[in-house]
Amino acid sequence: MTKILVVDDEPQILRALRVNLAARHYEAAVAADGATALCQAAEWHPDLIILVALLVLAYAASVTDLAAAVFSCPTLAL
Repeated sequence: MTKILVVDDEPQILRALRVNLAARHYEAAVAADGATALCQAAEWHPDLIILVALLVLAYAASVTDLAAAVFSCPTLAL
């Protein structure tokens, strides 16, 4: 099953995306901030990271850099 990590600071959006991804047979995890996303990515090794939130740019850059360098994981920033 494809694992997707969704990062956003809005709980309603995280919940909606997690439910919709699960309904489409993806394994979804959520993180409400960049620091949590980095921990989740390191422990869970997602196949894709979706950055939805307008996070502090340093966090967004850190997550995309970590995903690309360590996990070879594509990251989609929305």
